[in-house]
Amino acid sequence: MSSFKKKLKNNYGFSLIELVVTSSLVVSFFGAAALAYRAVSVNQKRLAKFGGVDIGSGNALNFYGLSDSEKDVYWAPNYGTSTRADSMRDLFYDDIQHASAVYCLPRAGANSIRPTTIDLTGSYRGTDIDTPSEFIEVLDDAYSAADTTFSAYRGVPDSADRNATIFLLQPSSSESQLWVWSIWEIDFVTVTSPEPGTYASVRRYVNSTLTRVYDVFYPAGANTATFGVPFVHFELKNRSVLNEGASIDRFKVAESQPFYFVWWPDPSTPILEAGANASTYGSSDPRSAYAMHEGQTSYFFVVPMFPSLQ
Repeated sequence: MSSFKKKLKNNYGFSLIELVVTSSLVVSFFGAAALAYRAVSVNQKRLAKFGGVDIGSGNALNFYGLSDSEKDVYWAPNYGTSTRADSMRDLFYDDIQHASAVYCLPRAGANSIRPTTIDLTGSYRGTDIDTPSEFIEVLDDAYSAADTTFSAYRGVPDSADRNATIFLLQPSSSESQLWVWSIWEIDFVTVTSPEPGTYASVRRYVNSTLTRVYDVFYPAGANTATFGVPFVHFELKNRSVLNEGASIDRFKVAESQPFYFVWWPDPSTPILEAGANASTYGSSDPRSAYAMHEGQTSYFFVVPMFPSLQ
């Protein structure tokens, strides 16, 4: 019995030679892995580019509360930024589920109207505010800068109004106020430094505070860096009884309630221009107003104007 125990005792652990050999194998393995990773990283077709872009001191302050005119951002395409955009897409859908009304307003410049509540100073009923232009009038009663910040439109915004603010209202127990759930903004800024291109930003505000953002820079290169309309608005189909011309009547297709098509810039695409699959449509076809989005972005939303009625 004693010899058996002694034999077991002698088999415990590794010898010095075994440790040296094992350590050498481990070092060789990790060394080979590091070399392979470096080879893949250096020879990949596109490296992520990150740096400061001059978006203007006014935009930097308005968008983010920054005192500097430069904003650090990734160059497109960038898949890390796409991950943040995916997360914000989910949050946007969640906000819509909590909303009682959605108003998409176009603008050419920046917006500083991000209230938590909107006072109803006029004699308004809920059924009166059934178009984005009507909502601008309500905003203008409470904020005098609203009619110069936002543009009235029917169907498709003017091409000069390439930025957007989306007001998501929540149910209110007040007869004199509208309550705001969140405000989403889409902005495109023409940039010349450090190189020509377009800076794109999508942001969410709650109680006037920036809560979420994704942004990306599209270098101009050989493209015109044009994204097109950020949304279009479809009115009720029964309004087609009044002939107002093809440019407006083509958007009167909603069966039960008005709705929007909304597009966000896609950080995973290298340019803002229309995709190769963009088609040509007649002027009476609503798709002619947003055909350039075909093949351009994966961030496309169908948004009811009054989600609580769904």
